[in-house]
Amino acid sequence: MKNNIPILADVAGVILYLLMLPWLVQQFKTHSISNGIMITVFYIVFCASVYLLRVSISVNSPDSQPSKALLVFWSFFFSIMVFYMIFEFTGTLRFITDTSFAEQNEMMAGSRGTIIASTALVGFFVILLLYPVTMILKTRPLWSPDSMADVSIQALALLGVNLMIIVSMAQWEVAFQAESPYEGLGMGAKILIFGAVYLFFLVFYGSPRFAFYKANPSLLAVGTFIGQTGFYVWRFLDGSTWK
Repeated sequence: MKNNIPILADVAGVILYLLMLPWLVQQFKTHSISNGIMITVFYIVFCASVYLLRVSISVNSPDSQPSKALLVFWSFFFSIMVFYMIFEFTGTLRFITDTSFAEQNEMMAGSRGTIIASTALVGFFVILLLYPVTMILKTRPLWSPDSMADVSIQALALLGVNLMIIVSMAQWEVAFQAESPYEGLGMGAKILIFGAVYLFFLVFYGSPRFAFYKANPSLLAVGTFIGQTGFYVWRFLDGSTWK
């Protein structure tokens, strides 16, 4: 049963992707504060899920090493990307670029401006540091290996990671949709573009599963993860980069 958890989480991820992506894309096309709240909630769930996966690793592999410095380093870039998502889909980026400096000064004057600026600054540092701290925090076994708690927490944590991937793919759909995709692009060129984009994708989204694989090695689970995320990336490119 335990070896099937990543597979079931990936299958559930694909189902949720097909159900949630159209709604998320429509939601992100209309900028609002609710978008920022929703992305923040998914991000917190993601960070909690990564931490629980790390605890599960310490349960199943007591001799496992702390997170590699490179994974912690890349977690900062992931956090910056999440902050940009919030910045863009709340309409803040459009406000800054489309509003005159005088109007911005007028809106930010007085106590209201101080509250907005302080909230934005605190939010930036919380978003920026939450994932790296999640990767750095020491973990210790909190439950028994092969227990129902271990199985359940692994399943929920992997699903939490997959949900953040789905939210990020919705962001890609909205932010990088090309107005004039290439027509008549050969399969070789498509595969080359896909390989480059997918490698970029793995740099940001592969680390939680890489860490999980160290404690729960399963080539089948690696295959379902690559199949799931490869499907997302190919589907994104098919219509945005070529048609």
